[in-house]
Amino acid sequence: MTAVGQASASATDEPWIYPQGGSDVGETTTYRAVPEWASPSGDSSYSWQVYTESGGLQDIGEGPSVDYTFETEETYDLRLWRSRDDGDDVVHFITTARGDDSVLPKPYFDVPGPMVTATNRDSDAEYTLDASPATAIGDRSIESYQWRLRARWKSVTDSLVETYTGEQPTVEFPKGGAYLIELTVTDDDGNEAVRTRPCHVTGEGDVPPNTDDISWPVQQGDAILAGTELTFDASGASDSDGGPVETCQWTFFTPDGSDNVLEKSVTKRFTTPGEVHAQATLTDDERQKAESDQVSFTVEPATWLDINDLPETVDSGTSINPSVSISVNENKTLDIVIWSLERDGENVEIDSGYPDASQGEDVTRSYTSPTLEQPGQYTLDVTAQHSDSSGQSTAQQFVVELTADIAVTEAPDTVTVGDTIAASSDGSNLSDADIESIEWMLELDGTTVDTGTGASFESAPVESAGSYDLTVRVRSTDGSTAEDATTVEVTEPERVGESGVATFDQPGPDNWTAVTFENSFTDPVVVPGPAQYNGGNPTTVRGRNVTSDGFELQIDEWAYLDDWHTEESVPWLAVENGTHTIDGQTVEAGTAEVGSDFTNVSLSGEYSNTPVVITACMSRSGSQPVTTRQRPPSQDGFDVRLQTEEAAGSASTETVHYIAVDPDQSGPLVAWRQGQVTDDWSTISYDGFDSPPVVVASQQTFNGPNTATLRYRNRSAGSIDMFVEEEQSKDDETGHIEEVVGWVALAPGTF
Repeated sequence: MTAVGQASASATDEPWIYPQGGSDVGETTTYRAVPEWASPSGDSSYSWQVYTESGGLQDIGEGPSVDYTFETEETYDLRLWRSRDDGDDVVHFITTARGDDSVLPKPYFDVPGPMVTATNRDSDAEYTLDASPATAIGDRSIESYQWRLRARWKSVTDSLVETYTGEQPTVEFPKGGAYLIELTVTDDDGNEAVRTRPCHVTGEGDVPPNTDDISWPVQQGDAILAGTELTFDASGASDSDGGPVETCQWTFFTPDGSDNVLEKSVTKRFTTPGEVHAQATLTDDERQKAESDQVSFTVEPATWLDINDLPETVDSGTSINPSVSISVNENKTLDIVIWSLERDGENVEIDSGYPDASQGEDVTRSYTSPTLEQPGQYTLDVTAQHSDSSGQSTAQQFVVELTADIAVTEAPDTVTVGDTIAASSDGSNLSDADIESIEWMLELDGTTVDTGTGASFESAPVESAGSYDLTVRVRSTDGSTAEDATTVEVTEPERVGESGVATFDQPGPDNWTAVTFENSFTDPVVVPGPAQYNGGNPTTVRGRNVTSDGFELQIDEWAYLDDWHTEESVPWLAVENGTHTIDGQTVEAGTAEVGSDFTNVSLSGEYSNTPVVITACMSRSGSQPVTTRQRPPSQDGFDVRLQTEEAAGSASTETVHYIAVDPDQSGPLVAWRQGQVTDDWSTISYDGFDSPPVVVASQQTFNGPNTATLRYRNRSAGSIDMFVEEEQSKDDETGHIEEVVGWVALAPGTF
């Protein structure tokens, strides 16, 4: 495409964008930051953006040039950003790339140049701008001309100097500097197009800043000792035309190399002997620069002191024993080493020693303080004094902490969730009058979960597992503190069992109901039953497929019935295989292979009395429904067999699960026996529950040989009704003599 216009070269410190125009829709234009129009101080990097009303602000590229394709018919705002190594970020933007020649007018205007000279700030320079070459497209005509004069040394938001109208306005430049002239042309159909042109005005108003007011800590030819710290300050420097000095870059050439610092005031330590040269470069608000004269001075060797073996904190009642390494100036002779110890600004002790040292030698001297009883911040100052009374000093601070020897005692190593954490404190050597407070803090993963005060502490019951940090802190009346901490592991209680109630119906003999454990087991033993009494058909309960995660249940009607059974609730109890002690109560779980004959099962747990034993068939090897029957158990074991309905033959060998529980009417598992249970309903009572518990039960005796199971109703928080139910495969008679029923009641869930 053809450039609409081109700015003239100038001495300004910013790049121009070239060309300054747009293109037709679909055409690509290459825009570039013209290097010969820039005099950047240091390396520069460029990035490009474009803004449109339809697409907003978009990044379009990086580098000194960018290719851009105009996709829509509208006005574009093209922006160039430059980042320089002196920390100055500049945005230079040019608006208006034309989307379509058939819509927008074509503005053009002359630029004042190559230079416009303002004689001085009081007598403003003038220049007449010309937009007469601007044309509208087709039969449209130019309706208005809007001009804006912007100062480029200011930010975009406050850069506007003046506005003008008309085809050939006269522009007044208030002072020398870099400007942008912006023209907006509007045709009679409301279409707008915008062009900008850069220009530079020279004159008395465009002068560099003044370096005379820079504060130098040394003069030309001075000498300082190595290790001296100097402050170079250009804060008082001013611009000759009254404007501000924006930045100051200090450049130091030392024996170690060069160093640039972009600060008006800089403090620098000079450690290496040799020649040093310093210079300041000032930049004003118009980006005019001025370099100061270079100041040269000499860094001479010095006596060096390094304090060793001084800890940051020490306990009260102890002493410090640091040493100082002294590297003596080759032109000096060390005469005396002076130690000065202060606490919170008040003198504690002054000590001195006379080392044997020749000129330029290195020596090491040690120091032992008095016993430091008072806590606080101390300063140790060491001075190496030469024989000519000159010297070098260094200082180091440390803190004396209160040594209360407070300790956490009697804290447990491990507790379980739901327990409290209790501990005591011991060992504080402060008198009661010197103790302001003893504070406790219990934390989990950095979060405080409980606090307390006093010599002992007990937390609220902990609600989650984890490593808890228990800290005790003693605070003295002077504000000093000492503390001790310990870690208490909180673990989940060992879960050895789980109980629940499954409610389901039985559509047919091949349907099984899956029950899922809340927590997985390793080798669970499951005893379900008895079934609720909703349906009148006699039935038993059977299980199978016991895994770590659950099992399957079935309401198993006797073979002479139709296999369908209405919805019933079936309680169940699962315990990890083996013997367990739960709050002093023995619970033992296991399995046995059992057929129609009685099988003896040995128990290994230690029981306080004859245990309650509940059993259930948990496999389906044979097709006949079965139930378990037992003889009275002992502390050493029990006998169990399978019964089929009376009209059937012998039972196949099946896997029987059993759970034996130490009898206890107030234990975690309420286990007891109820005698004289017949084919009539009997009420079993229990205590300790706010809602109906899970109740599992089995007959403990074999007084009546007829096949019989248990059924229940009216399960509540305080009691349950049970009776012995005979089946009727052989005869209609269902009367049954007294049996002893063993039962276990517990809250649903894990334990």
